[in-house]
Formats: sequence, structure tokens, C-alpha cells
Amino acid sequence: MAVDPKISKRDPFSTLADSLLYIIVSFLPFKEAARTSILSKQWRCIWRSTANIELDESFFVNHEESDAIREERRRDFLEFAKEWIRSYQEPTVKNFAFSCSKPGKFLTVVQEFIKFALKRNTKGLALDFSDPEWKENDTPSGILNLPSEFYKHMENQRCIEEAELDFGSEPEFDMLGDLLCELLEQLFSAKVLTVDCFFLQVVPCGTEPLRTSNPLNTKHLILKTSIHNNELLGIKFLLESCPFLETLTIDLGPSRVFPDYVPPFPFTPAHCWTRDLVLHKCLMRSMKVIEVKGFKGTMNEVLFLKYLLVLGLLLEQLNIYLSSDVDEDGNNIETYRKRAMERVLLSIISSKKLQINFMN
Repeated sequence: MAVDPKISKRDPFSTLADSLLYIIVSFLPFKEAARTSILSKQWRCIWRSTANIELDESFFVNHEESDAIREERRRDFLEFAKEWIRSYQEPTVKNFAFSCSKPGKFLTVVQEFIKFALKRNTKGLALDFSDPEWKENDTPSGILNLPSEFYKHMENQRCIEEAELDFGSEPEFDMLGDLLCELLEQLFSAKVLTVDCFFLQVVPCGTEPLRTSNPLNTKHLILKTSIHNNELLGIKFLLESCPFLETLTIDLGPSRVFPDYVPPFPFTPAHCWTRDLVLHKCLMRSMKVIEVKGFKGTMNEVLFLKYLLVLGLLLEQLNIYLSSDVDEDGNNIETYRKRAMERVLLSIISSKKLQINFMN
């Protein structure tokens, strides 16, 4: 077939078969894939076949605008998302990410999106219901119930490779511990698991406060935490539930702490990593890498790291990324570096292969 040289020069992809264009689009982030739709009529259909779907309200909503405008933009976003998934023709989805800060007002629509992802056997599922306007001490409002299909589907799900759970919109933790534990067990095949501070406070408050009934297959655990006292039992719960863990990422930041939190059993936070020791299997048998992001050298940060270094028999690498924030007392990155040098390097280290790296 003869190709007009002017067209070929202007758009070299126009000569490729659609099957090749589908492959190209599948390697692009969702936002970049969407931009290809302006290239030609051909691309308007091609980009809708992408296997990496990211529906993020920040594409539409500017959180510096008024409440009324944000609400209107959020509705526009959800209408766009509904139209997009209803016209999607591919049988499977590789990665599906959905982010909405006010899901409770649009529960039916949100559940439709989750069902869409589950029916297409997505391997990477990320649900983010946190609100960027929240401050550290705000009390959550609104509640979201995941569709029953989510749990039914997960009973037979074996293909999830990565799961990120952010339940920041939940207003309370009563009666939710068992539900989150059940959800966690249904995600047992996920090799990469990310959880937030809400999850850490809630998951040990169910019937089983120490671990999941069956071990998880998680190889890389990412904790979004401040290592607040309310989160300590949740951290221990996950370490005990992940006996095959190889990499632990501690992503430090402000946490949304419940003021009326009650631990599932009496414990002394100060003794959590010093006296009330639990020999988690992952520390003794499999954990090799620890990453700490946003390190400031607080007491809980240091005690947790010392605990990991003492019991981490096979550790090979500890990467500490120092926080660039200046805290309320005027401490800065140089203070955090000094704390790391004095409080971490002088710890008892069991692994002879361990390398410790400090990074800005």
C-alpha cells in the first residue's frame, strides 16, 4: 500500500498496524496515553485500549478553588470516568487506579468502577479515597463500603500482584477490624502491599489482633506511617502476617490518628520494640532490604529501626532518606543526619552483610 510521504513525515506512526499501536500505548502512563488522542482519528480509539487505567480526580479538580466549583469538577470527572469505562472493550486490565476524595457522595458510581476492575482481572489495584485538604489532626468524615463483589471476587483471585489500600475517608474504626483482615487475606497473592495509617490502627482491632489466619505472600511491604503509638500493633500485625517479606519500606509522614483509639489489648508503647519482643519469621529468614523515607530520628523511628537491626539476621541494605522538612523546633536535615549517625549507627547490628546508606 502506497503511503503519502507528507503524511508519513508528519506522523510516522500512521504507517504502523493498530496491533503495534496498542502495544505502544500499553507502555504509556494513562495521562500520556490520553494525550495521543489528539494525534489523529486513529489514535482516538487506540488510547482507549490501554491496559493501565488511572482515574484520578486531580485531572479535573483544583483544590484551591471554591467548594462549589470543586464539587462541579468532581461530578465532571466521574461522568468522564463512567463514559470511559462503559466504552472500554478490552477483556483484561493490567493496572487499575482510582482516586476520589469524596467517595461517600457517589457510592454507586465508585462501586461501579471497582466492579469494572475486578471483572477484568486486574493485576494491580490501587484505591485512594484520601483527601488532600486534610490536615494531620483532622477527624475523617464520610464512610465508604466496598461492593460485595469485591470480597466474592477476591475469594478466587490469584492474579493480584500489587495492592495499595488507602481508607482515609473512613470516620471510625469500630467494627471494621475483621473486614480489613478479611480483605487482607483475600489479597494474599499480592507481592507488593501498601497500607496507610488508618489500616495500621484498625486491622489489629478485629477478632484476631496478632496476625492473619493464613500467611500472606507479600515480598515488599510499604507502610505509610508516622510510627505513632496507635500504629504500632498494626505494624507488628503485618510483620507477623508476612513471613516471606524481603523488602520493607517505611514511608514516614503525618498520620491521621483517631483520638478515641483503644488498643485491642493492654500494651506499653515504650516497650513495643524493646521488651515485648516478637521474633517475626521474616526478620529471621527473608528480609534483606529496609528503606526509610522522611527520617527525622524521633524516638519511635529509632526504636523501630534498632529492633529491625537486632533481629534482621539476613539484612543486606538499610537506606535512610533524610527528611528535608524543618520541624516545629527548628530541627533540619543536618539535625536528622546527626541523629541517624548517633542513634542508628551505634545500634547492635546482627547481620554482617549490612550496608547502611544515608541519602538526602
